[in-house]
Amino acid sequence: MKRIIIAVIIAVLASSAMLAQNRIHGCVRDESGEPLIGVSVVTQVDGKVVGVMTDADGNFSMDIQPGGAGLTFSS
Repeated sequence: MKRIIIAVIIAVLASSAMLAQNRIHGCVRDESGEPLIGVSVVTQVDGKVVGVMTDADGNFSMDIQPGGAGLTFSS
């Protein structure tokens, strides 16, 4: 019985680790330090493209799976 309980605990912990996500956030600014509005921030994770746009202050935030590729910015 003790082995079954330990196995279940390990399975739950392993599955929750696989579902974990990372939050990436930042601010996109031009050379003079002014925030850039409406810039697309895109990354590709396991063949799936994930993207957001910057807000009125140049800020963005996105959730990605661990192991994602680098970010790409475009206006």
